[in-house]
Parts: sequence; structure tokens; C-alpha cells
Amino acid sequence: MRYKRGKAKAIAHVANGLLQKARAGDTTSTIFYLKTQAGWWETVGLDHAGQLDTGDGRDALAKLLDTIAERQTRIGVPEGRDAQPALPEPEETR
Repeated sequence: MRYKRGKAKAIAHVANGLLQKARAGDTTSTIFYLKTQAGWWETVGLDHAGQLDTGDGRDALAKLLDTIAERQTRIGVPEGRDAQPALPEPEETR
């Protein structure tokens, strides 16, 4: 019984602080209070005006990889995995 009373007092204390902040103009507190106590909620709208691509994405991936390869060639990046510059050997400390 003491636990329930203590919990209720703690909730009342926090709720009172939140309400005071909301009344003072704290936007975050106001929004939180209205969402939890007044039934407000956010909706996310999605406007879609084009064709929906239902493919598996392989064509888009291939096109992207071709674009990357073209850009690398244009700026002079060598092809292949082995074409990366070698790291210098660590110097021996004596």
C-alpha cells in the first residue's frame, strides 16, 4: 500500500512539473502533454505522383554501379581491388 501511495505521489509531482512547464510556454512539454492527455497525434502524409517501381532493384543497382565506375574513370581512379596504393612499410625503431 505504501509503495502504491509513493508511486502515485511521484507521478503527481512529475505531472505537475510537466503541466507547469507547458503553461509557461515550453513547446516540447506542451506537445507532450497534449499528445498524452488530449488525444493529439501526428500524421505523416506521403504524396506520390509518379510511377511505382515494383522491380527488385537490380536494374537501379546496376545503373548506380555504372555511374560510379564512369566517375572513377573520369577522375583517374585505377580499376580493380588490387589497384589501391600500397601502404608504406613501417620504419624500424632502434
